[in-house]
Amino acid sequence: MQEWHRFEKTFRFDAWCDRMKLPKAEKEALNEWIGQAPDPIKRAFRIEIKDNRVVSFQGEAMIAKAVKRG
Repeated sequence: MQEWHRFEKTFRFDAWCDRMKLPKAEKEALNEWIGQAPDPIKRAFRIEIKDNRVVSFQGEAMIAKAVKRG
């Protein structure tokens, strides 16, 4: 691996669920599950909740550059 970068990325919950093609029932269940997460988890993932709905959360992403040898 020649180079890599790690970065934080904020995900909008509704848009993320749409990209994952979550059925409505699963999206609602996930919203409830995240909403009930302990506060340390909510802080770690910077979960934003408004009116009992998950608005956004933050994850990590990485991009790598590799060079084939030989």
